[in-house]
Amino acid sequence: VLPDSLPTLASELREAGYLTAAWLQQSQLKAESGYDRGFHFYHEDSRDIATINGRFLRWRRQVGRSAPVFAYLHYIDLHDPYRPAPPYDTLYGPTESVREKLDESRWKETLSRIQSGEIALDERDVDELINLYDGQVTYIDKRLGELFDELDARGLLNRSLIVLTSDHGDGFMEHGFISHSVKPYDELIRVPLIMRLPNGQAAGTRVEQQVRLIDVKPSILEKLALPVPKDLDGQSVWAVMDGTTAEPLAVTEVEMEVGEGYAYFASIRSREWKLIGSSTEPFELYDLVLDPGEITNLYGSSESASELLLQRYQEITQARESLQVEQVPVDERTEEKLRALGYIE
Repeated sequence: VLPDSLPTLASELREAGYLTAAWLQQSQLKAESGYDRGFHFYHEDSRDIATINGRFLRWRRQVGRSAPVFAYLHYIDLHDPYRPAPPYDTLYGPTESVREKLDESRWKETLSRIQSGEIALDERDVDELINLYDGQVTYIDKRLGELFDELDARGLLNRSLIVLTSDHGDGFMEHGFISHSVKPYDELIRVPLIMRLPNGQAAGTRVEQQVRLIDVKPSILEKLALPVPKDLDGQSVWAVMDGTTAEPLAVTEVEMEVGEGYAYFASIRSREWKLIGSSTEPFELYDLVLDPGEITNLYGSSESASELLLQRYQEITQARESLQVEQVPVDERTEEKLRALGYIE
């Protein structure tokens, strides 16, 4: 549960006079866990991207333009098992063979059997899974295009700051698994971060430096000319994006953790090196310049990189062990949803 003392982006924007609303499909983000903090309206049981977009647009029409608006739209349509509707299911090639091979009704068990090697996927199977994934991405892209077209028609698009990102990617057998919630390899943790500024400012600009999801909040606050709390771990990306400074972002490392229902993993990633640590498995170290696919484990053979990243790994795991957070029981329906998504055993 989020501590009561922890401000959220929504709570800070609400305090600044914004109307705040959220539509989502994600079973973890329950209101009773504090995720509704700061929202005037919080709808946590939407079905799909089309439903979310429709509800948002109706709400946006109703509230008018008397106050600034912050809307959080959370889609889960891309989550495995990948089930794009026609014609998106075959848009990029055949998919029938792998769908017959994998039991979608027992998907969590199917993923475990793939990871253990009990179910063997050949190159064709993986290609067909990627076809399904790409088809669903294209469907979501179409729905987003429709949403942006509608905002444009209402004269709202060029008055808006739009941020598009994701909590994780998915693996397609690069490291022996399908889906996510396993070791934090780059196919899982390198996610899109796309920002569209009002009137298309700085269109086409790309930040080459390493950035993090925790940089989203300070970036939004700064762009809206609102105070950025001094104690935030993240930092704004605008100084590099808008050309006001040639100095790189001060991000030298990125931390990530995986621990829901699985063995705990933590990773430290610089632009050149990546350390993956675990309480149950051997450490892994990769040279991301020479080995971006994270194939050759160099742990123990590059002492300087190992020691530096290992020290930071120990710091974050110690901090995690000392963290005290409130917990609340979840109802049977929510528990079943989380189990279906693979987040709990």
